[in-house]
Formats: sequence, structure tokens, C-alpha cells
Amino acid sequence: MGASGALYAIVVVAASLMPNARVGVLFVPGVSFPIDDAVKGLVCFDLVGAFFRSSPIDHFGHLGGALGGYLFNRFGRGLWHDRDSLLAPLYAVVFD
Repeated sequence: MGASGALYAIVVVAASLMPNARVGVLFVPGVSFPIDDAVKGLVCFDLVGAFFRSSPIDHFGHLGGALGGYLFNRFGRGLWHDRDSLLAPLYAVVFD
């Protein structure tokens, strides 16, 4: 997964936290739509591209980023806040 997959993860997290936020098309003023619809469209585009392998774009990297963003938002935020207590045994082994 490259930078575009990481951006997909960020966009998916933003869409899940603010589904009614509006995004626009670059260089096309006045065209905007909900970010939730934009993410659905991007994921559908990459699903079609992944199965037909119609372009040199790494569709699986994009889909992996989207899945990673979804999983982080669904399960990982709680783990992030509890990371010190979860990593304490590892810190004891490594740094002692």
C-alpha cells in the first residue's frame, strides 16, 4: 500500500466520522456531493478495476487502504487510546 492507499484510509475515516460533509471536484466549481457518496463511488471504481485489471492503477492498494481505514475507525481507535497499557509488557522486556 502506498500513499494513495493511506489517503483512501483517511478519506474513509473522515466519511465515517462526518458522513454529511460535502466534497467537491477539483477545478469544477459548484459541483459538490456528500463524502459518503464519494467514498462509495471510489470503492466501486476500484472494485471494478481490480477485477477487470483494466489499468496500471493499484486498485488492490486502494481497497486495502479503504479497508484499513474502516477497520481502524471501527476497532483501532480504542486500542490507540489504550496503547500504553497494552504495550507495557513489551516495554518491560525491551527496555529493562
